[in-house]
Amino acid sequence: MQNLRKTRADAWGGNFSDEVQTRLYVEGSAMSYQIAKAWAKKDLKIDLPGPSCWYRFLQRMREEDAALRLAKASDSSREIGSIAQKAAIGDTDLIKSLQSLGATAALQGDVDTANKFITMATNLAHVASRAEELRIANEKLKILQAKEAKAVEAVKDEKLTDAERVAQMKSIFGIK
Repeated sequence: MQNLRKTRADAWGGNFSDEVQTRLYVEGSAMSYQIAKAWAKKDLKIDLPGPSCWYRFLQRMREEDAALRLAKASDSSREIGSIAQKAAIGDTDLIKSLQSLGATAALQGDVDTANKFITMATNLAHVASRAEELRIANEKLKILQAKEAKAVEAVKDEKLTDAERVAQMKSIFGIK
């Protein structure tokens, strides 16, 4: 995530309340400059600056909005993980729950929330899949290490004949 610059004290809009800044950003960014200028004058009793200053304000607000969304998504993800862990809900059930919440939000028309839930479900599925791959790889490694230890014992066992050693090796490694 890019670092947010501190807003200059003399930057246009920096001294407005959060509510006014949000209205300017949400409503004004969907309009052309000329329409936004007339709207701000009429509805908010604010004179917009020149176009370049206005677009810098919108860019700053976009950066702040993106940072806030990422922070909220991160907090939500941590909180959901903590709740699931306390409730002893497995990854599969949690993934299904997140997908269901995403589908419900999408059906209600809340695309942003739906995307967040689906993204969390996808990320969790990826992490769970990777964890399962590592678990399987570790099991395979343990099996191979056990076979290796038996093979070393068979090779070092001086009581065995060569034919018995070969038979034991075939048995250890599943060769017929």
